[in-house]
Amino acid sequence: METMQSRCVSWNSIFRVIAISLIGSLFLPIVHGQEGDTLQSLLQKASAAFQSGQYESAAMLFDSIEEQFVEEEEYRAVALQKILLPMRAYSLLRVDRAGEAAAFFELFLENYPLEAEKRNFVRFHLAQAYEQTDDADKAIVAYQQFEAENKGRPEASLAALRRADLLRFTGRVDESIQLYNEIYAGGTPLGVRRQARLRALQATIAAGHLDLSRDILLNTPWRVETMPELAQLAFSAHGVGDQLLAESRYAEATRCYRLVPPKNVLIKKQIERLRDTRAALRNSTRLTAEPGKALWREYYTNLAQKLEEDLQSLQDSPDYTSGFFLRYGQSLLLGDRGEEAWLVFQTLAENPEVENSLRVEAHYRWILAARALSLWNETLEIAQSFQRRHPESPLVTQVIFLVAEAYKELRDYERAATLLGTLIDQYPKHPQLPRWVFTRGFYYTLISRYPSAREDFQQCLESGPPDRLGEEARLWHALSWFFEKNYPIAVDELVALGKSLKHSPLQPDVVYWLASTLYSQKEFDSALEHLDLYFKKYPGHRRVAEASVLRGDILMGQGELLGAAVAFSKVTPEAGRLFPYATFQTGKIYRAMEEFERMASHFENYLTRTDLPANSRKSEALYWTGWAYEQLGRIESAFPVFTEALVSHGNDPAATDIQLILKSLHRLHNKRFPASEKPAESFSLWLSNEIKSTQTDGKITYHSRLNLYLADLYEKENRFEEANALMMETIRNAPLDSLGAEFLGWAGLLLGDLEFPSAKDYFEALVERFPERPERGMGYYGLAKQRFKNKRPEQALPWLEKLADELPAHPLAADATLLQGKVLAELGKPHEAIARFEALLKIKMARGRLHAEALLGIARSYRLLNEPEKAIGYYQRIFTVYRAYTVLVSESYLQSAELFEEINNLRAARDTLEEFLDNPGLGQPEQRSLARAEIARLESLLKMEQTEVTMEISQP
Repeated sequence: METMQSRCVSWNSIFRVIAISLIGSLFLPIVHGQEGDTLQSLLQKASAAFQSGQYESAAMLFDSIEEQFVEEEEYRAVALQKILLPMRAYSLLRVDRAGEAAAFFELFLENYPLEAEKRNFVRFHLAQAYEQTDDADKAIVAYQQFEAENKGRPEASLAALRRADLLRFTGRVDESIQLYNEIYAGGTPLGVRRQARLRALQATIAAGHLDLSRDILLNTPWRVETMPELAQLAFSAHGVGDQLLAESRYAEATRCYRLVPPKNVLIKKQIERLRDTRAALRNSTRLTAEPGKALWREYYTNLAQKLEEDLQSLQDSPDYTSGFFLRYGQSLLLGDRGEEAWLVFQTLAENPEVENSLRVEAHYRWILAARALSLWNETLEIAQSFQRRHPESPLVTQVIFLVAEAYKELRDYERAATLLGTLIDQYPKHPQLPRWVFTRGFYYTLISRYPSAREDFQQCLESGPPDRLGEEARLWHALSWFFEKNYPIAVDELVALGKSLKHSPLQPDVVYWLASTLYSQKEFDSALEHLDLYFKKYPGHRRVAEASVLRGDILMGQGELLGAAVAFSKVTPEAGRLFPYATFQTGKIYRAMEEFERMASHFENYLTRTDLPANSRKSEALYWTGWAYEQLGRIESAFPVFTEALVSHGNDPAATDIQLILKSLHRLHNKRFPASEKPAESFSLWLSNEIKSTQTDGKITYHSRLNLYLADLYEKENRFEEANALMMETIRNAPLDSLGAEFLGWAGLLLGDLEFPSAKDYFEALVERFPERPERGMGYYGLAKQRFKNKRPEQALPWLEKLADELPAHPLAADATLLQGKVLAELGKPHEAIARFEALLKIKMARGRLHAEALLGIARSYRLLNEPEKAIGYYQRIFTVYRAYTVLVSESYLQSAELFEEINNLRAARDTLEEFLDNPGLGQPEQRSLARAEIARLESLLKMEQTEVTMEISQP
């Protein structure tokens, strides 16, 4: 704690002026009149010592004068005592004889209360004397009296500041803070106000009043460019920022940290402030002997001395900069200011002058910043550089885990799981092992490797005592059966889990998932019972919106449309993407009930909301609004709705149902403006003008959608070359990121059919940018088809499985099933391939070419199984039922003939080839030539066979 002695204000210059002006004038005749140790000579010596600042000598001389002349009338004269008492008291004060000084100051005030000017100085010094004798209460009273007597004068603020300091150092912190604030709020000079504010801040910090410290620090307009006490402010802000960071008040911590410069900058600025203060002190030496002016000179003297001490302490202290910036970056990161945090951590991590341990920590947090910004490729790069630079760091395991997480966010679940496997193998005794194993199991569920996932969940359960992670592992073990569509086992495990976790935070999840599993198992009544239990016991649970949607879907499936609508109405915008889903499900209900007026009103109300989530499907809502009006026969109301949808959302790549809207406009155009009546209003002319307009305006997305619609019209008119040319022209001119989901899908399929490698780019863009749109099925199918064509069937299968699991009703589902059968056959799994082909044959909508190809796939599979008779049967079904598909029929004839020969039925082989040749529309010229040659060879074999038979019969 600062001592009272160190807080004493030196007023020697003030009394030096007083001594010159008063003593000189009073004793000048006496000094000239006598020599020697007379009263006059001693007073002259004492005065000279006092003027030169030799207070020890002055005090001794004043003592000697009193000892020798105390009885002299001349010594006791009032005129002399008025001057002598303050000088003697002040000299004693300066030589640490504060008690005696106080006595003389008190004597002066008692005897000469009307000496206003000297009384102010005496009162102030008396308070100083009380401070030095540790009599704080008297000092406080003395300062308070000084303030009262000098009210309205700037010097009163100095006494108030000293009084506040005394209150603070004697434990009366709250009173001191109040007084500091009064000084700051008063009309005192800026320097004193700033001192008061800074000391109030330091007092609140010392007293642990964090909120008060925060308020003072953040609500004060600190003039850091001019204030001398910059170091004190910086360290105060540093401390408050650290406390706020520890309490997770990140935004406030960041604001505090912004007041803290690096140490080298702070030293430079502190030197500048000291230089400015010394200059102010030099200017103050030219001030007159007016008491107030002298007070300010002493103020600057003490301030300069304090700044020198602060500067020396700052220069001698360790460099706080790197550690401080690490915490500053953390406050930015946790306060959702990832970009700024990134820069702070990167600067530290790449600065070779920073201590290695801090660079390692900064590099790790740099990864976290990239992760917080969802910049997953950058996360990978930064993490990989961490592993190269700091391979021995204990943080390496956490970094590898973050890399795995980055791969997960990039949807590369296989690589994420593989990386975790490496982590698990290399650190089998690490305390985080159960978490790693659980996370790998979770990744396995994302790539449908459910048996592997269950192994990990089971290992997680066996790796330690039961805890929350173990409970989650049991839940996900059950859910893996659910995702695998093995609902009976999932139900059994969830029921058992629910009984053992009655008081667990996971219990609501168990009830919800049990209801969901029962729904998937088509046990709707039981699912509703569990949902009712869920709503009753866990009304505030995080899955309430999902449960409401599930209840709505169940009731909707059971035909209880009004009950379903009520369930969907309980889903609010806070539920995110579930809110649009519930809204559109309600729209379906009104459509099924043919409540078209209500349907239109429902979607119009939805469109006027201001609290919709990001993916609110507005263009789709406009489509259904217009559609409802069309059903009502209100074409004039429907038309502007569709038009608004195109104007507002046509150029938005994320917008949905644009092709349906164009189709509706086409239909409405034909109704409003029959071509025979108003050809100038025809849809074809509107479409042509719109295409030109969007090209001129640079609306690339909308332009591509219009071209896609036009290409579809060309195909319906069998103008396939024009359709493909239009699509290819659009593909050449439109950047990938400007295209909507539907165009990406169709463009990818076209490029794939034409065997352009760039098809892959379109499919990948579709899957990555539109992971929840049904059009992604084209991406799944296209990527699988490409991999199959490139002889990588094992990479094709996961995409086909995703399409089957996520979009079983997709228009390409049948094609995908056919391709899945071919992939399985290529992978040497003919039994599984046959199962897929058989499943395709059960799809009535897939009749025709797809059924014919499925039969061909089954035949090929049986041939792989070395079951030629079964294979022949399926080949025969093809050329019996599907003769329109000449390529398939040709192969079936040729393969059947080959198989007949394998089972030694040469006649059937020959007959099959002859039947093939009897149909002039079958086969390529080379195939037909080969068939003729084979028939000749078979005829020869048959003759030889007949000869052998004849010879055998003729034998006796």
